[in-house]
Amino acid sequence: MIDFRYHLVSLIAVFLALTVGLVLGAGPLRDVVEQTLTGQTEELRADREQLRAELADAEELLAERDTFLTEASGALLPGTLSNQRVALVLLPEALPGDVESIREHLELAGASVTAEVSLTESWSDPQVHSFRQSLAGQLAGYIDPEPADDAGSSLVLGSALAAALTDPDGAEELSEDAEVLLELLEGAGTPLIDVGEAPEAPAEAVVLIGSSDPTPGEDETAADVLRAYVLLAQGAAEVTDVVFAGLGSGEHDPVTAVRDELGGALSTVDSLGVMTASVTVPLAVAAEAQGEGGHYGVRDDAERPLPEFLVDGLPEADE
Repeated sequence: MIDFRYHLVSLIAVFLALTVGLVLGAGPLRDVVEQTLTGQTEELRADREQLRAELADAEELLAERDTFLTEASGALLPGTLSNQRVALVLLPEALPGDVESIREHLELAGASVTAEVSLTESWSDPQVHSFRQSLAGQLAGYIDPEPADDAGSSLVLGSALAAALTDPDGAEELSEDAEVLLELLEGAGTPLIDVGEAPEAPAEAVVLIGSSDPTPGEDETAADVLRAYVLLAQGAAEVTDVVFAGLGSGEHDPVTAVRDELGGALSTVDSLGVMTASVTVPLAVAAEAQGEGGHYGVRDDAERPLPEFLVDGLPEADE
Protein backbone atom coordinates (compact mmCIF):
# COMPACT_ATOMS: atom_id res chain seq x y z
CA MET A 1 0.00 0.00 0.00
CA ILE A 2 2.85 2.34 0.87
CA ASP A 3 4.59 1.55 -2.42
CA PHE A 4 1.40 2.28 -4.36
CA ARG A 5 0.95 5.63 -2.62
CA TYR A 6 4.62 6.47 -3.23
CA HIS A 7 4.33 5.81 -6.94
CA LEU A 8 1.07 7.71 -7.16
CA VAL A 9 2.54 10.76 -5.46
CA SER A 10 5.62 10.57 -7.71
CA LEU A 11 3.49 10.50 -10.87
CA ILE A 12 1.41 13.44 -9.68
CA ALA A 13 4.61 15.40 -8.96
CA VAL A 14 5.99 14.67 -12.43
CA PHE A 15 2.81 15.77 -14.22
CA LEU A 16 2.57 18.86 -12.02
CA ALA A 17 6.14 19.82 -12.91
CA LEU A 18 5.43 19.36 -16.62
CA THR A 19 2.28 21.47 -16.36
CA VAL A 20 4.07 24.27 -14.53
CA GLY A 21 6.86 24.18 -17.10
CA LEU A 22 4.43 24.47 -19.99
CA VAL A 23 2.61 27.35 -18.35
CA LEU A 24 5.80 29.26 -17.58
CA GLY A 25 7.26 28.53 -21.00
CA ALA A 26 4.23 29.94 -22.71
CA GLY A 27 3.90 32.77 -20.26
CA PRO A 28 5.98 35.60 -18.81
CA LEU A 29 9.29 33.66 -18.64
CA ARG A 30 9.32 32.89 -22.35
CA ASP A 31 10.44 36.39 -23.34
CA VAL A 32 13.13 36.39 -20.65
CA VAL A 33 14.50 33.03 -21.83
CA GLU A 34 14.45 34.12 -25.47
CA GLN A 35 16.24 37.38 -24.68
CA THR A 36 18.88 35.56 -22.64
CA LEU A 37 19.55 33.01 -25.37
CA THR A 38 19.63 35.71 -28.04
CA GLY A 39 22.14 37.72 -26.04
CA GLN A 40 24.38 34.71 -25.49
CA THR A 41 24.24 33.83 -29.18
CA GLU A 42 25.23 37.35 -30.18
CA GLU A 43 28.13 37.32 -27.70
CA LEU A 44 29.38 33.99 -29.07
CA ARG A 45 29.10 35.29 -32.62
CA ALA A 46 31.08 38.41 -31.71
CA ASP A 47 33.76 36.33 -29.96
CA ARG A 48 34.04 34.09 -33.01
CA GLU A 49 34.49 37.05 -35.33
CA GLN A 50 37.11 38.55 -33.03
CA LEU A 51 39.06 35.28 -32.95
CA ARG A 52 38.90 35.07 -36.74
CA ALA A 53 40.26 38.59 -37.02
CA GLU A 54 43.07 37.87 -34.55
CA LEU A 55 43.97 34.68 -36.42
CA ALA A 56 44.06 36.55 -39.72
CA ASP A 57 46.32 39.21 -38.19
CA ALA A 58 48.64 36.54 -36.78
CA GLU A 59 48.86 34.75 -40.12
CA GLU A 60 49.62 38.04 -41.86
CA LEU A 61 52.39 38.81 -39.36
CA LEU A 62 53.90 35.35 -39.85
CA ALA A 63 53.82 35.76 -43.61
CA GLU A 64 55.49 39.17 -43.34
CA ARG A 65 58.13 37.74 -40.99
CA ASP A 66 58.94 34.90 -43.38
CA THR A 67 59.13 37.34 -46.28
CA PHE A 68 61.53 39.54 -44.32
CA LEU A 69 63.70 36.57 -43.31
CA THR A 70 63.79 35.28 -46.88
CA GLU A 71 64.97 38.66 -48.14
CA ALA A 72 67.37 39.18 -45.23
CA SER A 73 68.94 35.74 -45.64
CA GLY A 74 69.96 36.72 -49.16
CA ALA A 75 72.17 39.42 -47.66
CA LEU A 76 73.11 37.67 -44.43
CA LEU A 77 74.11 34.14 -45.45
CA PRO A 78 76.21 34.27 -48.66
CA GLY A 79 79.86 33.70 -47.86
CA THR A 80 79.41 32.42 -44.31
CA LEU A 81 80.15 28.82 -45.38
CA SER A 82 82.19 29.34 -48.52
CA ASN A 83 83.88 26.14 -49.73
CA GLN A 84 82.69 24.16 -46.69
CA ARG A 85 81.20 20.70 -47.04
CA VAL A 86 78.25 19.59 -44.93
CA ALA A 87 76.52 16.21 -44.60
CA LEU A 88 72.84 15.89 -43.65
CA VAL A 89 71.65 13.12 -41.32
CA LEU A 90 67.87 12.81 -41.10
CA LEU A 91 66.05 11.27 -38.17
CA PRO A 92 63.10 9.05 -39.21
CA GLU A 93 60.70 11.81 -38.12
CA ALA A 94 62.29 14.50 -40.31
CA LEU A 95 59.88 16.19 -42.74
CA PRO A 96 60.90 16.69 -46.40
CA GLY A 97 59.97 20.37 -46.35
CA ASP A 98 62.26 21.06 -43.39
CA VAL A 99 65.12 19.15 -44.99
CA GLU A 100 64.76 21.04 -48.27
CA SER A 101 64.62 24.41 -46.52
CA ILE A 102 67.78 23.73 -44.50
CA ARG A 103 69.57 22.44 -47.58
CA GLU A 104 68.65 25.55 -49.59
CA HIS A 105 69.96 27.87 -46.89
CA LEU A 106 73.18 25.91 -46.45
CA GLU A 107 73.82 26.22 -50.17
CA LEU A 108 72.88 29.90 -50.07
CA ALA A 109 75.60 30.31 -47.42
CA GLY A 110 78.10 28.77 -49.83
CA ALA A 111 78.24 25.23 -48.46
CA SER A 112 78.23 22.06 -50.52
CA VAL A 113 75.93 19.31 -49.25
CA THR A 114 78.04 16.21 -49.79
CA ALA A 115 75.64 13.54 -48.53
CA GLU A 116 72.12 12.93 -47.29
CA VAL A 117 71.59 9.93 -45.03
CA SER A 118 68.40 8.86 -43.24
CA LEU A 119 68.33 6.80 -40.08
CA THR A 120 66.06 3.76 -40.22
CA GLU A 121 63.78 2.79 -37.36
CA SER A 122 66.33 0.09 -36.48
CA TRP A 123 68.75 2.78 -35.32
CA SER A 124 66.73 3.24 -32.12
CA ASP A 125 64.38 0.22 -31.97
CA PRO A 126 64.84 -1.49 -28.57
CA GLN A 127 64.14 -4.84 -30.26
CA VAL A 128 67.33 -4.46 -32.32
CA HIS A 129 69.61 -3.58 -29.41
CA SER A 130 71.59 -6.85 -29.50
CA PHE A 131 72.29 -6.45 -33.21
CA ARG A 132 73.46 -2.86 -32.75
CA GLN A 133 75.69 -3.91 -29.88
CA SER A 134 77.34 -6.57 -32.03
CA LEU A 135 77.74 -4.20 -34.99
CA ALA A 136 79.29 -1.50 -32.81
CA GLY A 137 82.07 -3.90 -31.88
CA GLN A 138 82.90 -4.33 -35.56
CA LEU A 139 82.84 -0.60 -36.28
CA ALA A 140 85.00 0.70 -33.44
CA GLY A 141 88.34 -0.12 -35.07
CA TYR A 142 87.54 1.98 -38.15
CA ILE A 143 86.77 5.16 -36.19
CA ASP A 144 89.33 7.92 -35.62
CA PRO A 145 89.60 8.70 -32.77
CA GLU A 146 88.66 5.21 -31.62
CA PRO A 147 85.90 5.20 -28.97
CA ALA A 148 86.74 4.33 -25.37
CA ASP A 149 86.51 0.68 -24.40
CA ASP A 150 83.53 1.37 -22.16
CA ALA A 151 81.62 3.42 -24.77
CA GLY A 152 78.08 2.16 -25.28
CA SER A 153 76.90 0.85 -28.64
CA SER A 154 74.68 3.87 -29.38
CA LEU A 155 77.56 6.27 -28.84
CA VAL A 156 79.89 4.15 -31.02
CA LEU A 157 77.28 4.10 -33.80
CA GLY A 158 77.02 7.89 -33.67
CA SER A 159 80.79 8.22 -33.98
CA ALA A 160 80.84 5.64 -36.78
CA LEU A 161 78.24 7.51 -38.82
CA ALA A 162 80.07 10.81 -38.43
CA ALA A 163 83.39 9.16 -39.34
CA ALA A 164 81.79 7.63 -42.44
CA LEU A 165 80.68 11.05 -43.68
CA THR A 166 83.53 13.35 -42.65
CA ASP A 167 87.30 13.64 -42.55
CA PRO A 168 89.13 15.62 -39.82
CA ASP A 169 91.97 16.48 -42.20
CA GLY A 170 89.75 17.91 -44.93
CA ALA A 171 90.62 15.22 -47.48
CA GLU A 172 89.05 15.41 -50.92
CA GLU A 173 88.07 11.74 -51.05
CA LEU A 174 86.53 9.28 -48.60
CA SER A 175 89.06 7.14 -46.80
CA GLU A 176 88.92 3.37 -47.00
CA ASP A 177 87.84 3.26 -43.35
CA ALA A 178 84.96 5.66 -44.09
CA GLU A 179 83.80 3.49 -46.98
CA VAL A 180 83.87 0.39 -44.77
CA LEU A 181 81.86 2.16 -42.05
CA LEU A 182 79.26 3.31 -44.56
CA GLU A 183 78.98 -0.15 -46.05
CA LEU A 184 78.54 -1.83 -42.65
CA LEU A 185 75.93 0.68 -41.48
CA GLU A 186 73.92 0.46 -44.67
CA GLY A 187 74.54 -3.09 -45.81
CA ALA A 188 74.15 -5.00 -42.57
CA GLY A 189 71.41 -7.62 -42.28
CA THR A 190 69.39 -4.94 -40.52
CA PRO A 191 70.34 -1.62 -42.17
CA LEU A 192 70.66 1.25 -39.72
CA ILE A 193 70.84 3.92 -42.41
CA ASP A 194 69.43 4.62 -45.85
CA VAL A 195 71.85 6.53 -48.06
CA GLY A 196 69.71 8.84 -50.16
CA GLU A 197 72.70 10.73 -51.54
CA ALA A 198 76.05 8.94 -51.31
CA PRO A 199 79.01 11.08 -50.28
CA GLU A 200 81.37 11.92 -53.12
CA ALA A 201 83.71 13.73 -50.74
CA PRO A 202 84.00 13.85 -46.95
CA ALA A 203 82.19 16.65 -45.15
CA GLU A 204 83.59 19.00 -42.51
CA ALA A 205 80.41 19.11 -40.43
CA VAL A 206 77.21 17.16 -39.88
CA VAL A 207 73.72 18.62 -39.51
CA LEU A 208 71.26 16.34 -37.71
CA ILE A 209 67.66 17.11 -38.67
CA GLY A 210 64.84 16.05 -36.38
CA SER A 211 61.11 16.71 -36.56
CA SER A 212 59.17 19.96 -36.50
CA ASP A 213 56.13 18.12 -35.13
CA PRO A 214 55.73 17.65 -31.37
CA THR A 215 57.07 14.23 -30.41
CA PRO A 216 54.37 12.13 -28.69
CA GLY A 217 55.31 11.04 -25.20
CA GLU A 218 52.88 8.17 -24.77
CA ASP A 219 54.85 5.52 -26.70
CA GLU A 220 56.47 3.09 -24.27
CA THR A 221 59.64 3.12 -26.39
CA ALA A 222 59.90 6.93 -26.51
CA ALA A 223 62.51 7.11 -23.75
CA ASP A 224 64.71 4.51 -25.47
CA VAL A 225 64.43 6.29 -28.82
CA LEU A 226 65.28 9.63 -27.22
CA ARG A 227 68.33 8.13 -25.54
CA ALA A 228 69.54 6.71 -28.85
CA TYR A 229 69.30 10.15 -30.49
CA VAL A 230 71.16 11.88 -27.67
CA LEU A 231 73.99 9.33 -27.88
CA LEU A 232 74.01 9.67 -31.67
CA ALA A 233 74.64 13.39 -31.24
CA GLN A 234 77.26 12.83 -28.56
CA GLY A 235 79.12 10.21 -30.58
CA ALA A 236 79.06 12.32 -33.74
CA ALA A 237 80.31 15.38 -31.85
CA GLU A 238 83.36 13.41 -30.69
CA VAL A 239 84.38 13.07 -34.35
CA THR A 240 83.30 16.29 -36.09
CA ASP A 241 81.37 19.56 -35.80
CA VAL A 242 77.67 18.88 -35.28
CA VAL A 243 74.54 21.04 -35.40
CA PHE A 244 71.27 19.44 -34.28
CA ALA A 245 68.09 21.11 -35.60
CA GLY A 246 64.69 20.21 -34.18
CA LEU A 247 61.55 21.50 -32.54
CA GLY A 248 63.11 22.00 -29.11
CA SER A 249 59.84 21.52 -27.26
CA GLY A 250 58.21 18.50 -25.67
CA GLU A 251 58.91 15.82 -23.12
CA HIS A 252 60.79 13.54 -25.52
CA ASP A 253 62.29 16.12 -27.86
CA PRO A 254 65.92 15.30 -28.75
CA VAL A 255 67.08 18.93 -29.05
CA THR A 256 65.77 19.66 -25.56
CA ALA A 257 67.50 16.56 -24.20
CA VAL A 258 70.78 17.32 -25.98
CA ARG A 259 70.83 20.82 -24.51
CA ASP A 260 70.20 19.46 -21.06
CA GLU A 261 72.66 16.55 -21.17
CA LEU A 262 75.47 17.48 -23.54
CA GLY A 263 75.94 21.20 -22.95
CA GLY A 264 78.53 22.68 -25.28
CA ALA A 265 79.56 19.45 -27.01
CA LEU A 266 77.63 20.55 -30.10
CA SER A 267 75.30 23.27 -31.34
CA THR A 268 71.51 23.12 -31.54
CA VAL A 269 68.81 25.11 -33.30
CA ASP A 270 65.20 24.98 -32.11
CA SER A 271 61.86 25.87 -33.73
CA LEU A 272 62.44 23.73 -36.81
CA GLY A 273 59.67 24.28 -39.34
CA VAL A 274 59.91 28.06 -38.97
CA MET A 275 62.01 30.16 -41.33
CA THR A 276 64.19 31.42 -38.50
CA ALA A 277 65.52 27.89 -37.91
CA SER A 278 66.43 27.39 -41.56
CA VAL A 279 68.34 30.67 -41.57
CA THR A 280 70.06 29.95 -38.25
CA VAL A 281 71.36 26.46 -39.12
CA PRO A 282 74.07 27.68 -41.56
CA LEU A 283 75.10 30.34 -39.05
CA ALA A 284 75.36 27.67 -36.36
CA VAL A 285 77.56 25.55 -38.64
CA ALA A 286 79.80 28.58 -39.17
CA ALA A 287 79.97 29.20 -35.42
CA GLU A 288 80.91 25.55 -34.80
CA ALA A 289 83.71 25.84 -37.35
CA GLN A 290 85.06 28.81 -35.37
CA GLY A 291 84.83 26.91 -32.10
CA GLU A 292 82.04 29.20 -30.90
CA GLY A 293 79.03 26.92 -31.03
CA GLY A 294 75.97 27.31 -28.86
CA HIS A 295 72.24 26.68 -28.52
CA TYR A 296 70.21 29.00 -30.70
CA GLY A 297 66.52 29.80 -31.02
CA VAL A 298 63.60 31.12 -29.04
CA ARG A 299 62.94 28.38 -26.49
CA ASP A 300 63.61 29.00 -22.81
CA ASP A 301 66.73 26.81 -22.87
CA ALA A 302 68.27 28.58 -25.89
CA GLU A 303 71.35 30.67 -25.13
CA ARG A 304 70.68 33.31 -27.76
CA PRO A 305 68.67 33.76 -30.98
CA LEU A 306 71.75 33.91 -33.25
CA PRO A 307 75.45 33.00 -32.99
CA GLU A 308 77.50 35.51 -31.04
CA PHE A 309 79.96 36.17 -33.86
CA LEU A 310 77.08 37.47 -35.98
CA VAL A 311 75.61 39.65 -33.22
CA ASP A 312 79.04 41.12 -32.45
CA GLY A 313 79.41 42.03 -36.11
CA LEU A 314 76.24 44.10 -36.21
CA PRO A 315 76.57 47.90 -36.04
CA GLU A 316 75.73 49.51 -32.72
CA ALA A 317 72.60 51.60 -32.47
CA ASP A 318 73.06 55.38 -32.45
CA GLU A 319 72.80 57.00 -29.04
